[in-house]
Amino acid sequence: MDSPKLIDQYKFVREEIKQEYTLMTARKNWLMIPQTFLFTALVLGMGENQPFKLINSVYYPLIPIIGILLLIIPQLGICGTLRKIKSWKNKQRLIERDIKKLCSNEKNYYLQDNQPISYFLAIANYILITPIFLFAWLYILEFNLYYAVCLSIICIFATLILANTFEKECD
Repeated sequence: MDSPKLIDQYKFVREEIKQEYTLMTARKNWLMIPQTFLFTALVLGMGENQPFKLINSVYYPLIPIIGILLLIIPQLGICGTLRKIKSWKNKQRLIERDIKKLCSNEKNYYLQDNQPISYFLAIANYILITPIFLFAWLYILEFNLYYAVCLSIICIFATLILANTFEKECD
């Protein structure tokens, strides 16, 4: 395969990865926006005359339960997007390998640095936002602090497993 065709494939794959990140950002926004409205409704439901306790809200425990359920749907979409990004990144690595073989004497300015830590840092906010909200809702539901932390940590690992981030990468 010639170099221009490989470069076009590389650009196409990079564009697909960019599109997946855009989709994932939209899904993160879908996850966060309802949470803020639910927290606001819960606080407004307390009224003026009651002591400042969320348990006194007229919407307690309905809103925290709805908040937890509304975390699941966008998070599943985020996991699916992470899987697709992983697949595109594997294709990108294969194309990069071919480009490097073909153009071993030239400088490849268009090739991206693909360090595993870069990938993890790029997806960290998508992985960690759900456990943070989960912890907050569980704490509001007066779960034992230990159980709330444990469930949040389990949520992080479930996301990583569903997103298949531990899968061996292609060489």
